[in-house]
Amino acid sequence: KVQVLDVYNYMSLIRAAGRDHDVDRAFEIIKRMRQHKEADAIAYNSVLDVCVKAGALQRAHDLIKEMKQLGLLDVISYNTLLKGYCNTGDSAGARAVCEEMMAAGMPPNDVSYNCMLNIAASAGDFTEASKVIRSMEQSGVKPDRYTVSIMLKLLKKIKGSRDAKKCLEFLDHADVEPCSDEILMNTVLETYMRLKEFQRLGLLLQRFEESSMKPSVPTYGSIIKAYACLKRIDKCWHYWAEMQGQRGLQPNEIVFGCMLDALVSNGQVEEAVKLFNQTKLKPNAVVCSILIKGFSNSQQPQRAMQFWHDMRK
Repeated sequence: KVQVLDVYNYMSLIRAAGRDHDVDRAFEIIKRMRQHKEADAIAYNSVLDVCVKAGALQRAHDLIKEMKQLGLLDVISYNTLLKGYCNTGDSAGARAVCEEMMAAGMPPNDVSYNCMLNIAASAGDFTEASKVIRSMEQSGVKPDRYTVSIMLKLLKKIKGSRDAKKCLEFLDHADVEPCSDEILMNTVLETYMRLKEFQRLGLLLQRFEESSMKPSVPTYGSIIKAYACLKRIDKCWHYWAEMQGQRGLQPNEIVFGCMLDALVSNGQVEEAVKLFNQTKLKPNAVVCSILIKGFSNSQQPQRAMQFWHDMRK
């Protein structure tokens, strides 16, 4: 019998085959494991993942048939195959896999539905995405942060205001707390700012202030941008000070630009100039353009030209 260490070695070889997208090598390894009666569901699913990564869906289907005969199929197997159809944007093939799952007595889970949803979102198909969401609800599968992230991706591609409104309403009622995940919160903030959904933006910022999140430097930049959109320059200053004082974090050029833009956009050009003169950061083209915009908006063209000349020296 193969020793445990040998089994681990085989699994490492399968993962290496996956990195190289070498399907033939992965099948050769699983064949050797079968000979030693050590080919379990985990090993088969790993080879299935190699097929999907390499785009060899026919080989994946052949392996699924073999796993079915051996009684090794599980939800992970089907979800791995679903991922393959997600990679190719084949919604019909993905639906067929889901139907096969249900026929096998394995109802699709959150991973399954998120794969289906991602296909629809990548195609900008709100109608198909709505069908997937309804199926989730009917199956009692709750949306998670990945579901919300996918719907936010779909929002970028939706052209009709009616569909965008429905998508936003889904986000409103999804039982997912955006402030529990920093990346998700940043994405939602950017979405609300882009769509000028200022009421939703204000509610999200309120939830953030009630949360226990400790923002990173980039997130402080997003928060400052969001409060600038709401004309709450006092809050911009608050989080600018908190970042450096209470948290001991140093702003990078992007966050510095966010704070400058917040001031300029709210008519506080002189405060922006004062902050610019105090910084130790090396000015870049974006930062300089923000101040030039401020001078131009405040009817100071000569000052804008002088600043431009000074920066070129």
